[in-house]
Amino acid sequence: TSLGLDLVPGSGLLAATVPGAWDGWLTLLRDHDDKFARGVLLNSYGWTLLQHGEADLAAPLVREALTLVRLLGLPHVLNPVLHTAGAIALARKSYPEAVDLFRESLAVGSEHPTDQFYDLEGLALGLVGVGSDDERALSLLTAASVVRARYDFRAEPYWQERLDEARSVCRDRITAGRLRAAESTGERMSLAQAVSYALTAQPLAEDQDGLVSARELHVATLVAEGLTNRQIGQRLGISPHTVARHVTHARTKLGLRSRAQLAVWAGRHTP
Repeated sequence: TSLGLDLVPGSGLLAATVPGAWDGWLTLLRDHDDKFARGVLLNSYGWTLLQHGEADLAAPLVREALTLVRLLGLPHVLNPVLHTAGAIALARKSYPEAVDLFRESLAVGSEHPTDQFYDLEGLALGLVGVGSDDERALSLLTAASVVRARYDFRAEPYWQERLDEARSVCRDRITAGRLRAAESTGERMSLAQAVSYALTAQPLAEDQDGLVSARELHVATLVAEGLTNRQIGQRLGISPHTVARHVTHARTKLGLRSRAQLAVWAGRHTP
């Protein structure tokens, strides 16, 4: 084509065949008024770039896609974009960011539960990268592998390589007895139980307060005052969605199941 774009064989996705060609394609795409189409196509193109080892090029595209689909408020669209963003964070070794993105993807992906095994794997890879909870990571990897085996879902070669490497790291860092226990836990869990475990279980830490960032603590304090996300956002100068993300992250880190529990926790841990 005039932009130097061809189809990736077997994928139906666009990829640039000459240096700089994707810039022209993105200019045309961004001129389009359909936010849904722009978000989906930016995500697809970002995923294609990631498969070709171009995580740094993919990152801004998928970040833009994420902004667009958040505005749409459609969980079934948001979920795959969060997954792509998480995979990019893994490729760039931004492991804490990957953990947050895959946890959010799990939280919004309940409409398509059979796909959640993929986010469980991503979260486990992030945990292994952080080095905070290898046993939980191995349990999640095992639970996801059970789902893959049951439905004969094969991982892409590059993704399978990451999974194998993560299991190897876990086996090197976990003692034999704990290793088998972690794998047994994963084998026994249903997919729903694995998702719940991923979203609510705590990393091992002596100081629970230290798990929550200063901004998350501030937001939790305002939740305890009875403010809505919109009211908190107005007070802090951030969007209601950003407030909701802070609330979700704080609850996840603290192992709390509801906003009310977060309010109680904040009331006990702030002056």
